Amino acid sequence: MNEEIDALTKGILHFAKENFHHEMMILKSVPGIGNIAAVTLIAEIGNFSDFPSGDKLASWLGIVPNVYQSADKLRTGSITKRGSEHAR
Repeated sequence: MNEEIDALTKGILHFAKENFHHEMMILKSVPGIGNIAAVTLIAEIGNFSDFPSGDKLASWLGIVPNVYQSADKLRTGSITKRGSEHAR
């Protein structure tokens, strides 16, 4: 089973490096993001150009805090946790 997992991992990484080289390099430049995390993010997000800004992408992923505002009072809560839990 480990041999099959290794073969699949190598195949996925090879495909990602050939077809998404630029995206892989950008994602791997973030501390804590390695090959597997970069491939997972590419698979979950899809086409990055679907999002006009990083804020929109972060909102889609659910990593922005809830904001409650009434008159002059502003309160922020925990992250929204919408979107893919694998990508988050």
